[in-house]
Amino acid sequence: METKSTKNAVEIICMVSEQAENCKLEDKELEKLQPYLKILGDMLNITSQQAFWISIMYMYSFKSTKFDYNDLANYLECNVLKIVSFQNDFNELVDRRIISKNDQNRIGNPIANNFSIPFKTFGKINNSLPFESQIIKAPVIEKSENEIDFLEQIFLNFEKAENENIHPFEALDEATEIINRFNHLKLVNRIMGLNLNMHDLSMYLLICWDGILGNESTSLNDFLKKVYGYRSSYAREVQDFVKKTNALIKQNLIIIKPDRFMNNLDISLSEKSILMLEEEGIKMFDLSTIESKNLMKCNDIFRKKLLFNESEQKQYTLIESSIKNVAFKKIQANLSNKGLPKGITVLLHGEPGTGKTETVLQMAKASKRDVFKVDISNTKSPWFGESQSKIKKVFNSYKRVKDKAKVCPILFINEADGLFSKRKDSNSSSVAQTENEIQNILLEELENFDGILFATTNIINNFDTAFDRRFLFKFHLPKPDLQLRVNLWKSKIKKLKFNQYETLAKNFDFSGGEIDNIVRKIEIFEILNQDRLTFENIVQYCEDDLMRKQNIGNKIGY
Repeated sequence: METKSTKNAVEIICMVSEQAENCKLEDKELEKLQPYLKILGDMLNITSQQAFWISIMYMYSFKSTKFDYNDLANYLECNVLKIVSFQNDFNELVDRRIISKNDQNRIGNPIANNFSIPFKTFGKINNSLPFESQIIKAPVIEKSENEIDFLEQIFLNFEKAENENIHPFEALDEATEIINRFNHLKLVNRIMGLNLNMHDLSMYLLICWDGILGNESTSLNDFLKKVYGYRSSYAREVQDFVKKTNALIKQNLIIIKPDRFMNNLDISLSEKSILMLEEEGIKMFDLSTIESKNLMKCNDIFRKKLLFNESEQKQYTLIESSIKNVAFKKIQANLSNKGLPKGITVLLHGEPGTGKTETVLQMAKASKRDVFKVDISNTKSPWFGESQSKIKKVFNSYKRVKDKAKVCPILFINEADGLFSKRKDSNSSSVAQTENEIQNILLEELENFDGILFATTNIINNFDTAFDRRFLFKFHLPKPDLQLRVNLWKSKIKKLKFNQYETLAKNFDFSGGEIDNIVRKIEIFEILNQDRLTFENIVQYCEDDLMRKQNIGNKIGY
């Protein structure tokens, strides 16, 4: 057998690994390899026995980035316990950071561990360079060090590599060591459970740190440079983000905001990521800000008397009774025991001005609940993934507010036809695809909803049928009939004669909102002029409003 030392490390490893495959780890087979292993060991500054395992691991790494004792046993066709007997060699290779051990051992079983080859080890082998002699002891991590310390260590590692012109491959190796040292943290285990490759994992950890520092978004290129180093490499990676094939986007861990130039992307953490960090004790948002922008306090709602016809009043009473605190808790408990969705969802539909919004507010007032209101316009974005993320943020923000509240608040989606409209052909445009993805998110959220949701719409016919069963109650508020209009006029203007109320009701087919507008004009006139309007003036106001409506309805062109 030729054993000339002119061969490089990779050539020797190829020969060793080829002859070792299926060798069953028998002594006679290993003896044949000893001349090669002696040369390789001297070349790399390791023992002959360690040279054998490095050869097997090196070749196996091209099949899988991680491997365990069972993988090596399968490669060699031997009992796994034979390999475990070489554990001291494995431990020394780990201590010298020639290989990395990803510790999954929770019960003292060495077979539970898996290994990988660091990038710098590939570099040494590919260039036939010796490994350092000394054992490199990892710094001891105090159990008191937390998630912030972990993410900061990852950041400082890549920052140092960038500042000192260290190859990113070495920074990736060091990041692996940091992850292993902090694996007692629940956050680390949750992130490792995402099954990201080391490049994406490192980028994600850097993005998390950036978010903790308060940066709402940062250029994707800044992170890619730290992780890849070479412009050609990260230019290819940018395309994965543009094409939405990168795992960070596919798992909804980040959102991207493209510039006019597609290679200049801004990225930020998704609501899913923010929620995960907050669940592990990292505060990412100010609840008081959300409350001031979206939350209407029950005490700030002005109490009003609502008028309905008989059938509408029955439905109103049923819904109002269902969300009163004692009844609501009992309903939820019973539904949960029977394995049924325990949220109460209500769709109010009808023409503009029929009192849909006011109905929600008065039910909230009666049940002493705050209202978490959603502005539909704020959930729409031209950037891929951002609209979807904002919809998830609505439900996640509501959940956080609900969990902190003594009384479950109402989630109120006004003019919801913008979200629940009929599905479009996803092949027709990217906008249609985004809207369909939003609907899928909504369907999933409503399926698992455990609070109180009210949605309103003027266009019930435009609703997708998939949402029908997601709403427990559907409350139709039609325009008021003649008798209800009489009652509305009487409740709002106290000084008219009975036949005058009838005249207004018969001559003007107004909704409750339109009647409110006339009443407001009357109040303004009487305040400014210190005088009461005559019935004739009131009729004139009504006629003016009616004429304005007809002109708008008949308008052509603009």
